[in-house]
Amino acid sequence: MAWITTVLRYETGVTTVHSALAQALAAGAGVCQDFAHLLIAIVRSWKIPARYVMGYLASRNEEAQPLAPATHAWAEVLVPGRGWTGFDATQQILANDLFIPVAVGRDYLDAAPQRGSFKGDVAGDEPVIRLSISQQ
Repeated sequence: MAWITTVLRYETGVTTVHSALAQALAAGAGVCQDFAHLLIAIVRSWKIPARYVMGYLASRNEEAQPLAPATHAWAEVLVPGRGWTGFDATQQILANDLFIPVAVGRDYLDAAPQRGSFKGDVAGDEPVIRLSISQQ
């Protein structure tokens, strides 16, 4: 997984949700979805099942100012004897209890955070996201 950061650097604005992985590779940069797609492509080339996960990454810092919720992407790989295991290629860590999955699929289009259509004026009609996380 560490090899991925020698090929891609994290940089916003280089790709969009509609960009192909080839665009991120050509630019040498991308965001979490590009890192996840690259890891998935590598693992699948080894004939190991892998899937795309979209969700949120929580923080343990209780004193931190609340952040606007932002989605995050990582990969899950089917590890024999362990099951589906999350790998965050962007941060080079295994997914843990701070990773909150919302959707799982083959790729971003399969696990998009929002999909659909609406009627109205596009200007100013940004979706409002409220995220509440509590321990049970």
